[in-house]
Amino acid sequence: MPAPPPPAAAVAANLDAGETAAIALCLGQSADALLMDESLGRHVSTQLGIRTIGILGVLVEARRRSLIAAVAPALDRLESEAGFWIAPNLRRRVLTLACE
Repeated sequence: MPAPPPPAAAVAANLDAGETAAIALCLGQSADALLMDESLGRHVSTQLGIRTIGILGVLVEARRRSLIAAVAPALDRLESEAGFWIAPNLRRRVLTLACE
């Protein structure tokens, strides 16, 4: 199956190839949501009518569904092992949403 063409909005926003391809695939597959953490990619996706969720939202949802015992250890690992930066106020918000 050929790759769907990149949306003009993604090209115009100068997104990287991976983000552009993810958006195109999401549109082509009529997916429910797109996993996207980069703010510009999320903005373009939203403009195109795509619901986005980031890794932090996935963790909160996993906690709500009792798929993981706690979010805090996952946040710690994201920061220490993956170099994922989380602003202190965002971390507090995520932990509050996860009831931790």
